[in-house]
Amino acid sequence: MSRPSPRRLAGAALALSLLVLAPAARAANDNLAANKALVENFWKDVFIARNVDAAARYIRPDFIQHDPHMGPGLKGFVDFFKDAFARTPPGLKVEILKTVAEGDLVVTYNQFSGTDPQGKPFTGTGFDMFRLQGGLIAEHWSQVEPD
Repeated sequence: MSRPSPRRLAGAALALSLLVLAPAARAANDNLAANKALVENFWKDVFIARNVDAAARYIRPDFIQHDPHMGPGLKGFVDFFKDAFARTPPGLKVEILKTVAEGDLVVTYNQFSGTDPQGKPFTGTGFDMFRLQGGLIAEHWSQVEPD
């Protein structure tokens, strides 16, 4: 019986590692897709539809918001946005331009436009970064820039 060559052993090892790693890579990609979908649905259901009551489907009760104007947790988020949505101009348009995910982080690049109460048009863009935990949003950072 002949011994396999080092080249054949290396090829077999590579093939075996691909067979072992492929399901893990597919699962990681599926998880990233699920994370992106969760954040995009959060945007659509809460911010675009202006339905703050939908936030409980997406945000953990111990949610951390990196905004000094907002109270802690899900309750702080809901209280802040109930007031903010009541003051939001009716023609405000919010659009997700791009969503990127890596690990437990999802970043959205967004554009907003509308007319202020004085009738002056405005536009702007922003980035939002979300950290997910247990299938819900656990933490949020944002940066918004008016044009």
